[in-house]
Amino acid sequence: MISIRHIRFLIIALLCWGGSLLMAEEQTSTYRLVGLFEPSRQDDFRDLMSNVPELQIAKLDFEKDEVTLSYELPKLFVDGKAPKDLPPEKLMERINNLISNQSGKHKNTFKLTALSKIPTDQQTGWTSRSAFSIARAAAMESTRS
Repeated sequence: MISIRHIRFLIIALLCWGGSLLMAEEQTSTYRLVGLFEPSRQDDFRDLMSNVPELQIAKLDFEKDEVTLSYELPKLFVDGKAPKDLPPEKLMERINNLISNQSGKHKNTFKLTALSKIPTDQQTGWTSRSAFSIARAAAMESTRS
């Protein structure tokens, strides 16, 4: 004989199992964010991303030029179906397209790239924010003259 206790357990189990089928799993990806060259650009990026409901900013790191985005993979595609075995490069391309297709004053001013395998403290040259800042200051100085 089935007791009320068993029926409750079955109902809870079915609700939990069925609910997981209805909700897509949220995923995150971290990228290097090109265009984040001064602190005020963080607000610009947040403003731009407010027009991309498929993506949420989970973390924005100005010092590392990195952004972690959260999303439900099927929502990134028009038909609501993500391709099976989607390579990371294609996912980054899709997310870049969603971001760059936004209109407004920040259109095409940000781009995602793969994270560097070189630790930040070992990066030199133009990949370093300090080198960029020096070049920018020099360019501004030359325009004043």
